[in-house]
Amino acid sequence: MKKLHTIGDYTYPFEDINARPEKIIYNHKGFGFVHYNPERPGMKRNTDWWCILKINKDITRYYRYWIYNRYGIKLYPPAWDAHISIVRGQEPPNNGYWEKYNNTRLEFYYSDWVRGSVDLKFWNIMVSCTKGQLLRNELGIHNEPKFHITIGRLYE
Repeated sequence: MKKLHTIGDYTYPFEDINARPEKIIYNHKGFGFVHYNPERPGMKRNTDWWCILKINKDITRYYRYWIYNRYGIKLYPPAWDAHISIVRGQEPPNNGYWEKYNNTRLEFYYSDWVRGSVDLKFWNIMVSCTKGQLLRNELGIHNEPKFHITIGRLYE
């Protein structure tokens, strides 16, 4: 039996979109370029101490297209469009290394597993980015983030 999810005034029949597979397989390879404190016009919260990997926009366009055609949900691109957040607005302990890798090309691997947030407003795919973690470690940030690519968000 399919689950029903309500978004705004609409109810959609989904398989359990957030059912985690037994093992996440990172079967696609991509690359992007490191950017520090990127411009984010209209951002209401702090945009200092952000480091992102700008990636090919076609990745997120493809998945937004797929979600629209499968579920009829129109998602909008994230504020920085296609990217992977490496540092998310926290001043690193070793900030002397900040901007060391500006415009450096990093490789990453991403999964086909599409997941929505609990309220289905944000949709993303999981990412493995070893060099992104090494960059964080060099800055003194040692926890391992759940790297992901936000495909898009739903505005009601």
